[in-house]
Amino acid sequence: DVINTKTGNILIFVLHPTENVFGIGSEDEYRIYDFQGNLHCSIRENIEAIYYSPEKNLIWEIRRIDSNKKEICLKLDHALADRIEIEDELYESAVHFQELPDPDKICMMLLAGQDGAMTYVLTNENGKINYSYKENLDENALLDLSPDGEKLLSVNDTLDMLSLHAYPEFEITKEFALPE
Repeated sequence: DVINTKTGNILIFVLHPTENVFGIGSEDEYRIYDFQGNLHCSIRENIEAIYYSPEKNLIWEIRRIDSNKKEICLKLDHALADRIEIEDELYESAVHFQELPDPDKICMMLLAGQDGAMTYVLTNENGKINYSYKENLDENALLDLSPDGEKLLSVNDTLDMLSLHAYPEFEITKEFALPE
């Protein structure tokens, strides 16, 4: 079965960070498969990014409205609970999710190569989306969360500085210069 696409291009390929599934998407359809090739879901919409939290049966979906706007959708038990629009100040930026210890929260990064990055924390508050912009992470990409869930590691855009952040405050607690 071929994914629906007007242009014949797959625009998204993403591996889930903890589940054995991957997603592919075009401008017309988004699909999630397991590693054996079994289709788990097909969404006939233009979805730019998707994240599923199995603990809460919660789905975050990101859609590009136009070059400067994105729509964030929150689905609970596969039903739409809330949706909001945000400005894509980086213009057609890519979306990357970083898992956080709280299943009602996700870190969403808008990435635009040389134009930088913007980091948001999306929160499910009783079926409503709350979001906060993390300005201190503008030039950093989050890499990983510590096993205890209390620290986040990030690297800056020039790849010469690692930073350790306290979670959930996102404050830098240590920095490490990287040699060339």
